[in-house]
Amino acid sequence: MYRLVSTCKAYGIWSSDWTQRLETVTGDLEKPQLGLSSAVWDRLAKEVDVVIHNGARVHWVLPYSNLRAANVLGTLAAIALCATGKPKQLAFVSSTSVLDTEHYVNLSDAGTPVPESDDLEGSRKGLGTGYGQSKWAAEYLVREAGKRGLRGTIVRPGYVTGESKSGTSNTDDFLVRMLKGCVQLGSRPDISNTVNQVPVDHVASVVVASAFHPPTTPLGVAQVTSHPRLTMNEYLGALQLYGYDVPLQPYEQWKEEARKYVEEPSAKGGEEFALLPLYHMITTSLPASTRAPELADSNAAAALRADHASPTSSTSASTAVDHSAGAAVTPEIVGVYLAYLVALGFMPAPPQAND
Repeated sequence: MYRLVSTCKAYGIWSSDWTQRLETVTGDLEKPQLGLSSAVWDRLAKEVDVVIHNGARVHWVLPYSNLRAANVLGTLAAIALCATGKPKQLAFVSSTSVLDTEHYVNLSDAGTPVPESDDLEGSRKGLGTGYGQSKWAAEYLVREAGKRGLRGTIVRPGYVTGESKSGTSNTDDFLVRMLKGCVQLGSRPDISNTVNQVPVDHVASVVVASAFHPPTTPLGVAQVTSHPRLTMNEYLGALQLYGYDVPLQPYEQWKEEARKYVEEPSAKGGEEFALLPLYHMITTSLPASTRAPELADSNAAAALRADHASPTSSTSASTAVDHSAGAAVTPEIVGVYLAYLVALGFMPAPPQAND
């Protein structure tokens, strides 16, 4: 409980009213039965009604073999928990990384958003990251369990960004690191791809709604997509809007600036490059690797409408409003994120402010 409370307090979202409503158990995704003792496992199997599996090891560089235990075997254990004792519904939080192949980009470019009913055969081969591969394998297991009677939803978000009102953000996030990295370099790359990024508060609403209101089929997919999407140029262009001097550069030139910064950080003030953990990704082919297909999201919208109409929805601030129209990260919300990151000390304040 201490870790949960301290993390929530650090992000400014803790409420003391939750203390009497929460019970925590300590486990490990990489161990059998989620690292739980037999007594705890058996009790949860008898008492739990819904399992929301949002645990994973997220890493954009490590191979599949390093992520399999947490992301694949951990999901298999969550399925086993749903099948033990009384039947349970499962909401499995996956990722649009399972769609990162040319097949789905080409499908989208041809004017067809990826349907929620897609069987993922278009990415059985060709996924470039171990993380995407591990999520693909985990989804396969969940869908196979659905064919055998498991009821629930696979929730498939893209980039999950900070809270839209407070700006509370994860500073290890790729898009956040892009903001700081561009400020450090004094420029931003020219990338016209759209970015499927949705504020965490909306993603959480979709996860909860889908957990309690899964599709009518035994198990379906609810995709989370931005309405509308910013391009990467528009996203990073918000830096200029809010007073940072980061002129647009051709990607190859920006990449060379990144290389020089890493080799001689003292020339730029000595601070470690924010994108250093993702250096290979940003200097290989960032425009190609950030292409993302458009997504259909009718199941996600239906779950949100059902949750809003539910008699119990008024008891939760997150579901008392109809969110079925979707959400998006706008330049104004990027400004909220920047204000949070500056206040946190993660980013410097802009030297100038535009009217």
